Amino acid sequence: MPLILIQEIIPGIRIALWKPEENVEELGSILGHTPLYTSIQTSCIAEKRKIEKLISRHLTNLLQGRECEIKYHNNGKPYLESPSEHISISHTQNCIAVAVSDRPVGIDVEKIAPKVLGLKKKFLNDAEIDAIDPNNELIHTLLLWSAKESVFKRMNATGVDFKKDIHIENFIPQTSGVFTISESHSSTPHSYTVFYQTYPQYVLTICF
Repeated sequence: MPLILIQEIIPGIRIALWKPEENVEELGSILGHTPLYTSIQTSCIAEKRKIEKLISRHLTNLLQGRECEIKYHNNGKPYLESPSEHISISHTQNCIAVAVSDRPVGIDVEKIAPKVLGLKKKFLNDAEIDAIDPNNELIHTLLLWSAKESVFKRMNATGVDFKKDIHIENFIPQTSGVFTISESHSSTPHSYTVFYQTYPQYVLTICF
């Protein structure tokens, strides 16, 4: 059972990470062949999508301590039945991450790969690019990308321009830490806190 961690990053915000190694049948033995398991089996065609949904469901159950159904808005954003509980989900090749919170939250996990360096001008403004640590360029750039993804999920808005509408204060990446991010897309701009953690194969950000 490749559960990576369950952690409460601050009071009210809990995260769980899983390394996906099982097939659908193996996940069925972990989750039990419940009606929720059967509904995922029948609603998803692609094996990869089934695995992502089954693990996301299992992590949510672990975080909540009970069987929970994840529902989805028309735009694909997940939500829980209770309006006082919030959820965010992210997938990458070697990690599935779930955050459950007592306030709106966004989570993102990104595989460490150099492709992001060639795309940074599409999502970072000039000041953000100039502030990247040249001794840690890949991780710093990837954290900036991931943070903008997590705040986008937290905003729950459409038409957001990552380069123009989301702004990150300068920070020097460590193994983990926090920094401030703001958005100017909404009629009333907001600032948020981003918690981040780096791992050997991926980076994780949570916006709240």
